[in-house]
Amino acid sequence: MMASVFYVYGGPMGTSHPESSDSMAEQSTDPIGHALPGAPDDCPLSLAQQRRNILLYASIFALIYLGAPVLYVGMIQASLLDQLGHSKWVSNVPGSVAMWCTPSAVLIVWLLPYVRLLKLVVAVGFFISACMAGVVVVALILPEPRWILPAVILHGAVLSITNSTCTAFLWEILGRGVSLRSRGYAFALAAGPGAAMAVVGSLGSQWLLQQNMTLDASANLGPRLNYALLYAAVVPMMLLATICATQMIVPLPKREAVREPFLQGVFGGFYDFITNRLIQLAVIGYLLVYAGYSILSTFTLYTETAVGVDSQELVGYQNALRFGFKVLTGILLGWLLSRSHPKLPLLATTSLCMAAVVTAILAPGYWFLLSFGIMGAGELFGLYFPNYVLCCSEAPKMRRNMAFCSLITVPAGCFPILYGAIIDTLKPWAGDRAAFQVSFVMSLVILTTALILVWWKLPRWPSPKRAH
Repeated sequence: MMASVFYVYGGPMGTSHPESSDSMAEQSTDPIGHALPGAPDDCPLSLAQQRRNILLYASIFALIYLGAPVLYVGMIQASLLDQLGHSKWVSNVPGSVAMWCTPSAVLIVWLLPYVRLLKLVVAVGFFISACMAGVVVVALILPEPRWILPAVILHGAVLSITNSTCTAFLWEILGRGVSLRSRGYAFALAAGPGAAMAVVGSLGSQWLLQQNMTLDASANLGPRLNYALLYAAVVPMMLLATICATQMIVPLPKREAVREPFLQGVFGGFYDFITNRLIQLAVIGYLLVYAGYSILSTFTLYTETAVGVDSQELVGYQNALRFGFKVLTGILLGWLLSRSHPKLPLLATTSLCMAAVVTAILAPGYWFLLSFGIMGAGELFGLYFPNYVLCCSEAPKMRRNMAFCSLITVPAGCFPILYGAIIDTLKPWAGDRAAFQVSFVMSLVILTTALILVWWKLPRWPSPKRAH
């Protein structure tokens, strides 16, 4: 995009700032100052403004990672419901419901297409996430436990809506506010040092869940108070993320977007999305990897069978491994993206997910816990597959395409329940270990299919021109 069609929208009150006159001359370097021969002139912001966006983007993800034990719906929720005596498939319901609710982002993107609202929508989404964590806290400390299951499921649903919406809007902020080649640095900071915060959060959650706490002798809350404090810790994190979102700088077009009629904006846009050849292939691969990765919450449920220790005793350590491995992998993949091509991280993350499942199948005793670390590294597929789709998208369609990309969680959301149903069905006659192993093999077959598709069909360098 040419600099002449943009002006800068930034500051907490949305004040306009004139674009720096030398910003386009700086496009041959990235925000850190490295020369990038042939880098596209795709961002009108100055290097200082791009650095600010990168640091705020990384800060938001550091806060999300710090609260990951709760904000990544699946493992903690499954452990909590398992502790309360629910079946394996019910324990996996919050993770599935969270995936099913992500299509709501498509409607919000249609309803609010205006670039000037990008920061506001992200900030409001994080604020709602903070409020919903408080709802679960109340349900957990009430004397009557019947509200816990609906509160946990509702929290997962609302969190999914806000997360998918904030993600779609943040992708456009990144696409407009950071140059194409410089996104690798944003990803490296977010998924590298940012993920170190998830290790802190995971170890903190493990310590918290192991404490013997109670409000008073008659409350008889058991482990519910531990989980309540865990959810309560997320509230200030999301409030800080809200503040960070208001500080980002977004270049606005001189002519603002307009809301299209519903049928044209949603269904017409979806038709354009699914008929885009490269996006079509990338989304199929993304769906397959997501479906295979969804075995992660089943890993948690397998803990007692694998090592003979209750899942509550180890779930914090599992998350620490999950995000600890992500620190170095995130830095490496971000650096590789800035120096190679968008396809390479897809191959790497899919292979890591496969390695995690193989480890879960074969590793004896406590070595099984390594599968959480390897899967955490592979979990970065959730960053790099959407980035590939973003590379295939024209600027006016970025946010809409990223919202449509989130639709893959609807079919993927069936897989945690499917894995749990397989275990519940096979366990009576095959035993716990064999039943879990069958679900692991199913995940591995799906991931192998995804790897073949990405390797064979996707080009190294996607672009809007090559996508049709």
